Amino acid sequence: PTREVCTAAGVELANLNCPGQLVISGAADKITQACELAKARGAKGVLISNWPAGNANLSRDDDPFWAAAAEMGMPVFLLGGGSNLLLTRDFDGLVLHMSNKGIVVSGDDERSVYVTAQAGENWHGFVQCTLANGYPGLENLSLIPGTVGAAPIQNIGAYGVELKDTFLELEAIDLQDGSSKTFSRTDCAFGYRDSIFKRAA
Repeated sequence: PTREVCTAAGVELANLNCPGQLVISGAADKITQACELAKARGAKGVLISNWPAGNANLSRDDDPFWAAAAEMGMPVFLLGGGSNLLLTRDFDGLVLHMSNKGIVVSGDDERSVYVTAQAGENWHGFVQCTLANGYPGLENLSLIPGTVGAAPIQNIGAYGVELKDTFLELEAIDLQDGSSKTFSRTDCAFGYRDSIFKRAA
């Protein structure tokens, strides 16, 4: 992709192959200039592809866009990889693209190694990372499109293995009040391509 630096906003812009979409990072205090630049280039909007504060974990406290959206009562939509998404009309609200990255070994015991991955990690990349480090268990789930954060939503599965078979817990953010909650495997109420998250209002 072609890259250029917008000196007015002080951020690097990547002009993607899809027309009119700009990826902007580090622009928390420069959103007005970024929107003006996008409009000048013929774009219909700006997609924020990373948390402006640069933190791995999303929090309303340090995300001015989410805080402003909450204050205005604006709808918020979480976007993962977009591989299972079809928009039939424009979304009139704030889109938070889950692009937070990070994979760490968070513990082990005599039977298992516990690996924690951020929601924005590519699922197949995550599987490959675990296998490259000698941690078996997810190999049947390779090549499934999407992100780590989306995997529990429908309890992804292939070749007789489902996510729930190797799952310990996840940390989720309540978009209504910004609080975080840990969900165990039982809390997730996994079923065949199903979970509590698909059934939640």
